[in-house]
Amino acid sequence: PRLRVWPVPVGPALAAAIGIPVVFAALCAGLWAAGVVAPDWETRALMLQIPSAEQLNRAEPLSPSTVVVSYLVLSVVLGPTFFALLFLASEIGWRDYFLSRLLPVGRVRALLLSGLFWGLWLALLGLADPWNELSVGPFLLRQVAFGVAFGAFVGEAWRRSRHVGLAAVITGSLQAQLQGVWFYLFPDSEYLGIGLPATAIWAALALALIAWPEKGLARDDAPSSGAVARG
Repeated sequence: PRLRVWPVPVGPALAAAIGIPVVFAALCAGLWAAGVVAPDWETRALMLQIPSAEQLNRAEPLSPSTVVVSYLVLSVVLGPTFFALLFLASEIGWRDYFLSRLLPVGRVRALLLSGLFWGLWLALLGLADPWNELSVGPFLLRQVAFGVAFGAFVGEAWRRSRHVGLAAVITGSLQAQLQGVWFYLFPDSEYLGIGLPATAIWAALALALIAWPEKGLARDDAPSSGAVARG
């Protein structure tokens, strides 16, 4: 069957584009309230990358608040567009092909298995980065755990809609926030991104989505694209 890439369902796409930044904001607020992280409202590391007032032909330099808001708005716009296009091929492979062939073993088991392999793949890509100075063991465990949690969320969204374009929007929106302003606001935090608190949040959201009634919109758990693998 033809891949469902476009048009992307507007409601779920907007929910992902706006909801994922809200999740990051809630995570940062929770860690700040718990005293785990402290914000840098001046975003010094980010401001060092901003052109000077002379370079921008302005009388005064941009304020940190203006830069932060602009950066956040840009990440919200680029997530479901530019980043979604970057991750479309990946989502076709992992969700529309791989997950669809795991579904006969059961929905929850398929979501967990696909998230496990996806997280392992992401971890290996991260470890291959020559600039990665993280310890292999902890990084591998965190990445795989996050892959299972978020993979179950995006996988269930794909299973319900059978729309790989929507899956790319969800993953792209996440990646845009991972590259966004949060790490400049909380520069000393190791809990953002794929840390345990973020993993717990996405695991809870995945469980909520799995338990949410489908109201007759469920599709049969059969492969959605390509030829069925022969045994």
